[in-house]
Amino acid sequence: EQINSINYEIDRDSLWMDTLDANTFKFKAVMPSFKELSSDELQNKELPEHSESTVLRSFRKPVGVALSKGSLVYHGHEKLFVNVVDAQIGKDGAPVWVSVCSKDGSFRQELGSPEEISCLKDHISLNLVVSSNNGRFVVSVKQKILEKLDTSLESAFSEIGASISKFKLFFKGREISKSLSLAQIDNITEDAHILAVESICKLSVFKRFTDTTGVHWYDGSETLGIAFIPTQNIILYGFSTFAAIRNEPSYEMKYSVKIHDQVVEEETVTATGWGEEKYYRHKLNQTYEVSSGSRIEFRCNIAENFATENEVIMNGGTDGLNYKEIENEHMGLFKIETLSDCARDTTVRKGNYGEILYYLN
Repeated sequence: EQINSINYEIDRDSLWMDTLDANTFKFKAVMPSFKELSSDELQNKELPEHSESTVLRSFRKPVGVALSKGSLVYHGHEKLFVNVVDAQIGKDGAPVWVSVCSKDGSFRQELGSPEEISCLKDHISLNLVVSSNNGRFVVSVKQKILEKLDTSLESAFSEIGASISKFKLFFKGREISKSLSLAQIDNITEDAHILAVESICKLSVFKRFTDTTGVHWYDGSETLGIAFIPTQNIILYGFSTFAAIRNEPSYEMKYSVKIHDQVVEEETVTATGWGEEKYYRHKLNQTYEVSSGSRIEFRCNIAENFATENEVIMNGGTDGLNYKEIENEHMGLFKIETLSDCARDTTVRKGNYGEILYYLN
């Protein structure tokens, strides 16, 4: 106050403009007053008059995203996460030059203008698609790229009267942990859709058979298969085939999964670890959203060893024609059909695919 007392009256009219342009701060020991604006006043297109008696504000310019060496940011133009290799900061605290590179080093760039630098962000916009027992909602959120999802998304769930603890999250069909940050999720970009489903805290199993006394020999030459058609939207998790019998500890299986005429997964695995269970339950490499009425086709070839063409002996189901009456958690959820290009002993009535594993969507 003492420093400014002499010149205060002279530059009173230019005080605000000087502060804004020169980024300097002048102070006077005054008691500010505040004016509360009504909703009608807030909607007025004309801004209210600003003066020392009605406004208390600072003209300090925001620094924006912290672009220190080693920090991780999102490149809005290139749609990828990049590390800050080096940065030069101006007197006002804002960056004037930034060098970045992608995580794998395949992309490098230097940015030297405010327009270029503005594409570097510490957050991205997301579309949170919430499927709950109360309906389906889409919530647009701005998510910090380094914050964990379970804490940062909680407010979005609160807006629709829900809690994130009751949901599981999926991105591009694959379940993602709520303890991850966006920077830890592969291939996520601005305006991506994250699916949150409430009713899938429990994995569901739909069984085809009660009589599993059939016996089959497989040497890999025959293709086994069956089709499931859901009557509601589901998230496909996996399937089961029967375990080997006569003390065989394992067998080899080449399988494929087709959804709505598109092959989504193919792999060769060693089926084992069933213990006293009748089935080998296989978790797919990722989950898949399947809409009501879409056709899910499972196909596989099975042998004790494909290289030697050794046979494996397995049980199989025999009463599949009664699948609609078999006790399941979600009765009537699936229609089952025979695949015409598969072996004759894998039909709706009998076969080696015993279960489908899924979540309700």
